[in-house]
Amino acid sequence: MRLKTALVLTLIAVSLAYPQAAAAQNPPRTAQYLEQLAAAVNGYSGGAVVYIVMCGRRYPYTVLGAFATEAEAKQAAATVQAKDGPCYVEGPYTSDNTYPGGVVTFGKGCNKQVDSSCPLADSTARAIVVPITQVANVVVTVRLRDGRQMTDTFPADRSEAMFFTMSAIDKLLIPYLVRVYGVEYAAGQRQLFMRRYGARARDQDRD
Repeated sequence: MRLKTALVLTLIAVSLAYPQAAAAQNPPRTAQYLEQLAAAVNGYSGGAVVYIVMCGRRYPYTVLGAFATEAEAKQAAATVQAKDGPCYVEGPYTSDNTYPGGVVTFGKGCNKQVDSSCPLADSTARAIVVPITQVANVVVTVRLRDGRQMTDTFPADRSEAMFFTMSAIDKLLIPYLVRVYGVEYAAGQRQLFMRRYGARARDQDRD
């Protein structure tokens, strides 16, 4: 009888402790976490089911990537957990937009002008739009008037847009960062971009 009672008490103790351990591993998701998760889903999923791996303890979280199955996502999370953890597997989710074969397409949409207009890119056969899985990388070359040139290469699966001026960053990127990551993070990123472009706020010139 005593053995039976001890076993019951042990099972009760384990059942009470388990939810606490699970809660520690999976804390409540914040609104900023969910904003970043939604952005990742819409960026990676072309309508197909994806599992997103998010790592970190505070925003901005690190999006490890999107995976077709939960098993693949768990394996990826386990691989980096010790270094980038904690990592969470989120899903299954699908994007708002769908594409043929469930794969996001990649190509030139428009060339945003300084006046903020963005005419649609050439709609003839020269306008290439392909499944992103066919793109090895993105190469950008800037040729200077003195003959020099600067070339940079970006991975297609992690590149969605590019900004060339501080004006474009202020108009398009900073408002988005505020919505997804919050005012404090956006302000810090803006200062970094200002230094990158050698820009100063006008009120600083009056000091």
